[in-house]
Amino acid sequence: MSLAENAATLDEMPLVGIVGGIGPLASAEFVSGIYRDADAATEQMMPRLILWSDPSFPDRTLNLLAGNGDELAARLEHAARALVDLGVSEILICCFTLHGVIGQLPKALTDRIVSLLDLTFESLVSVDEPQLLLCTSGSRELEVFERHEAWGQSQSRVIRPTRAEQERIHDLIYRLKLGHSRTVIAGEVEDILAAHGVRRFVSGCTELHLLADAFSGDLGIGVDALEIARSRILAGRSLRSEPVPLVQQ
Repeated sequence: MSLAENAATLDEMPLVGIVGGIGPLASAEFVSGIYRDADAATEQMMPRLILWSDPSFPDRTLNLLAGNGDELAARLEHAARALVDLGVSEILICCFTLHGVIGQLPKALTDRIVSLLDLTFESLVSVDEPQLLLCTSGSRELEVFERHEAWGQSQSRVIRPTRAEQERIHDLIYRLKLGHSRTVIAGEVEDILAAHGVRRFVSGCTELHLLADAFSGDLGIGVDALEIARSRILAGRSLRSEPVPLVQQ
């Protein structure tokens, strides 16, 4: 169903806020991809989005690993409040590592934030093959994924890179931030996948969304929270996941 068919009037079309710039290429590509694929008769019927792109956010990994999360939380709160003041109903934060400070925000803001982790685990519970988890070293050390309530029932489907591979992955993510060759970086990811005997990976960093069309054959991204969000925005529906049913361990 198209966005226009799903919204009875323009006023009913959801207004989604996106905290971006962290990094800027990933969030810009996310928004651009939505408009490229929008099925609308006129531009007025395309999705309503507000991108708050602020690359001046301090480095998430460096600050969180140093125990300096307060400034990140304050900057995120400022961005979220600005988006709420502009009338957004839901907020997407285009950085997995920054999800580590969401708990420090007031409930009035967290109630509007749609977690990329929730979207990831909603998809992970249904995959039928192991996938490599690629994320920043900040997310790895802070166990951003492992702390999610659905980790227990999903971890059998997730392979974590070795420590040496993690350093390499963190480096290639930062190269993506700076616009380095996606084809070259995708080739490096393919090497890591081959070392573990798997075809696909969980995109645990929004920069990896930039590699969606860069892989050969059937290799590439298996679970991509930004792709899930993109499809829901295009359908004119809420970004929110259905709660992942928890299985008693």
